[in-house]
Amino acid sequence: EVAPLHAVRWERMTVAYDGRPAPASIATLTPFSRFAGLEDESAEPLSVRALRIAVCMSNPSNLPDAFVPIDIPSEVDNLSRTVGALRQNYGLSVTIAPGRTGLPEQMRTRLIADGYSLVDGPLTLAALMKQTETAHVIHFLGHGAFRSDAGGGTAALYLEKEDGSLALTLDTEI
Repeated sequence: EVAPLHAVRWERMTVAYDGRPAPASIATLTPFSRFAGLEDESAEPLSVRALRIAVCMSNPSNLPDAFVPIDIPSEVDNLSRTVGALRQNYGLSVTIAPGRTGLPEQMRTRLIADGYSLVDGPLTLAALMKQTETAHVIHFLGHGAFRSDAGGGTAALYLEKEDGSLALTLDTEI
């Protein structure tokens, strides 16, 4: 039963390292995965050399009050610095879908020159699902919610509508 695990704020977990707290989810000594098994068998290992990664970002214009908008350009900058050498050395193919926020023209030009693919427009459910058709890995950056109930619970992603506003997308729709 994994539903109770979804309520754990795993991004806030820490472990003691040299007597100081360190984030468990990103510490190199504690490989971490928030993986929930699927009901069907796992897929066969990839046989292709160029791993295709789609970075899909949702930053709706009307997030609920408790949520802070995502700084999409900063996140893309962090991503490009992090995967830049991996992309070049191992032939990773990276597609970035920054959603309705978009990217500054100078950053777009640099990313395209560096070999990244960009997808314009809001990150609707259809846009997200389109990325699943060709990507081996989907990295989602956005907000969501989980409501626990007697049957386990319901999760939702805060995707975008065509006009960039909030599209509450339930797990049963994805």
